[in-house]
Amino acid sequence: MSDSFISRLGSLLPRCRKPTRRRIGRSVEALESRTLLATLVSANKLTYQDADGDNVEVAFSKPVLTAGNVNSIFTFDTGTVNGSNAIKQQLRSINLVGVAGAAGTTIITKAVRSATNGGDGFAAIGQIDATGIDISTVTIDGDLGRILAGDATTTTAGLGALKVHSLGRFGTFTGATNLTSTIQGAVASLTTKTDVVEANFRVQGGASATLAAVTIGGSLIGGAASNSGYILSDGNMGPVKITGSVVGGGGSLSGAVQTQSNLASLAIGGSLIGGSGSNSGFLNSGTTMGAVTITGSVLGNSGLDSGSIYSQGALTSVTIGGSVIAGTGFGSGAITSDGNLGAVKVTGDVVGSAAPLSGRIASAANLASVTINGSLIGSSGRSSGQVFSQLDMGPVVITGDVRGGAFSTLVEEEASGAIISNAKLASVTIGRSLIGGAVDLSGYIDSDGDMGAVKISGDVRGGGGFAAGSIGSGGKLAGLTIGGSLIGAAGGNSGSVFAPSDMGAVQITGSVIGSNAGGTGRIQTSGKLASVTIGGSLIGSGGQSTGKVESFLDMGAVTVKGDVIGGTGIESGHIVSEAKLASVTISGSLVGSSGESSGQVFSTGTM
Repeated sequence: MSDSFISRLGSLLPRCRKPTRRRIGRSVEALESRTLLATLVSANKLTYQDADGDNVEVAFSKPVLTAGNVNSIFTFDTGTVNGSNAIKQQLRSINLVGVAGAAGTTIITKAVRSATNGGDGFAAIGQIDATGIDISTVTIDGDLGRILAGDATTTTAGLGALKVHSLGRFGTFTGATNLTSTIQGAVASLTTKTDVVEANFRVQGGASATLAAVTIGGSLIGGAASNSGYILSDGNMGPVKITGSVVGGGGSLSGAVQTQSNLASLAIGGSLIGGSGSNSGFLNSGTTMGAVTITGSVLGNSGLDSGSIYSQGALTSVTIGGSVIAGTGFGSGAITSDGNLGAVKVTGDVVGSAAPLSGRIASAANLASVTINGSLIGSSGRSSGQVFSQLDMGPVVITGDVRGGAFSTLVEEEASGAIISNAKLASVTIGRSLIGGAVDLSGYIDSDGDMGAVKISGDVRGGGGFAAGSIGSGGKLAGLTIGGSLIGAAGGNSGSVFAPSDMGAVQITGSVIGSNAGGTGRIQTSGKLASVTIGGSLIGSGGQSTGKVESFLDMGAVTVKGDVIGGTGIESGHIVSEAKLASVTISGSLVGSSGESSGQVFSTGTM
């Protein structure tokens, strides 16, 4: 071949290649935009590159994938299936409805950070739709918006188990139509490594629709919508463990755990926090509830029953590591059972608010025991800051004060800052003082039946209301020890102790002091009085029967280490037995005043 031919050929080549290169370039670009996307690996497996670069694998235990159905099963934000995974895609939906052989399949996704494209090691999925199909375990290596599963036969499991990194974290952004997951039939477990955010997980189908276990590695968080951050089962719910908090929002039943049947137990590593929605920050069982343990506090808010625990049957026990504090909502910051309530332990305070039934521990049956390491504090709401049982109440121990509130009532069940049993009350121990308020029955201890020993390290101080700062038993009172003084105030019968039956030994380190209101600073029983020891003085005032010790039957030894001083009121500064009086020892003076029978010791029997 001559040099001149080669030279001529070389001069032609550039002109020949240019149009060819442009045509090839346009063809490759068009192909990438259409097909170089997710890849169908086998009948069990698909791979794709997620929105931030992770390499993701989706695997089924059943061979349900074909070239003909894969693009109806998988929906991405862009593109379809079968390519080289070169384009980033958000998996919006896995749809198994109508897919032959899908029943009983497991679904597992795995996300691995790409050295080339980046990623975070997690892949979010909008939703999984297996409506009408019972499926097995679903494991999602990232967030899931919602899942639908279960056939019409709810006596069989609708979903074996659900394991996700988070539930609802990205809202509907990743493709979920909404955040409501509905399972027809039982679920073996719900497990999240981090939070459940505004998602609604429902297990439906009657008594057989059980949720065997719930484990949330973060918090359960409600939002503005009703039933957001909500877990529900129609059947029994097994142990629930939440590492973080349960947080209510503006929606009703937001930030809530509820079963129509039994709830085995519930442990919260953070706090139970109500929101502005009714029943937000809410724990509820339709029948019995097992032990509840909350490391933090129970905090009510403006919503009805917000920040509250309610069992419609028996409640085994409740342990709160912080305080129980009401919000402005009716029934907020409360622990309540319609059946027997076991031991309740609160490390901090129990504080009511202006809302009725707020900051309250209550049982419609028996209450085993209550221990509050802080104070019990009422407010202006009816029954606020209250410990209550419809039947027998076991020992009550309060390390701090019991302080009455500002709700005025003559109905014991409505008293604020109070301990009330409509049957027997085993015993009461208060580490500081019992303090009445400005209204009736505030700062009040009462039982309709017998009351065991009452020990108060500080004072018993009356208030402006009737019987404020008082102790009343409907039966026997086993005994009373007051480390400070018994002091009446402006309210009639305030700063007083009553029993219609026998009263055991009474020991008061300080004084017994009446006021200008009748019946104040008084110890009275309609039965026998075993003995009385007053380390200070017995002092009457202008009110009738103030600064008085009285029994309608026999009275044992009475010792007053100070004075007995009458006032202007009738029978003030008075010791009286309507039967036998064993003995009286007064280390100081016996001083009368202008009041009839003031500064007097009297017995209708032998003395």
